[in-house]
Amino acid sequence: MEKVQNDGLAKSIGISNFGVQDMETLMVSAQIKPTVNQILLHPYVYRRQKPILDYAAKNGIIIEAYSALIPITTAPGGPLDKPLNEIAAKFGVTPEQILMAWTKAKGAVVVTTSSKKARLEGYIAAGDITLSPEDIAAIDDAGALGEEK
Repeated sequence: MEKVQNDGLAKSIGISNFGVQDMETLMVSAQIKPTVNQILLHPYVYRRQKPILDYAAKNGIIIEAYSALIPITTAPGGPLDKPLNEIAAKFGVTPEQILMAWTKAKGAVVVTTSSKKARLEGYIAAGDITLSPEDIAAIDDAGALGEEK
C-alpha cells in the first residue's frame, strides 16, 4: 500500500480492525503512517475498543467507526434503548442520530449507508448534535451493561 501511495495512486492509506499491538508493530516498520483505522464501534463494544481510540488519538490516526447503529438495528431491546430514546426526545431527533453524535463525541468518524434519502439527510444532520458529558456518560453506562463479550 505504501507503494500505491508513493506511485500517486492513493492520497492516503489506512488499516482496518488493527488493535493497539497491531498498530504498534506497524508503526515500527511503516514508512508511511496510516491515516485511518476502521474499527467496529458502538456503545456495547466501547470499553473493549477504547484503548484503540486512545492509541490512535495519541498517534494522529483517525478512527473510522463501522456498525455504529448495531444497538438499534441488530440489538434493540437492550439497556441502550432508554437513554437513547430519552436523549433523542430531548434533542427532537432520532436515536440513530444520537448514536452518531455519541460516536463523534468519542473522536471517531461514522461510516454508514442507507438507500433512503430521508435517513441519509438525518445522518448528515447528526453532525450538528453536541451531546453533554451527562448524555455521553448515560450512553457509556448503558453500553457497559449490554457489553458484548
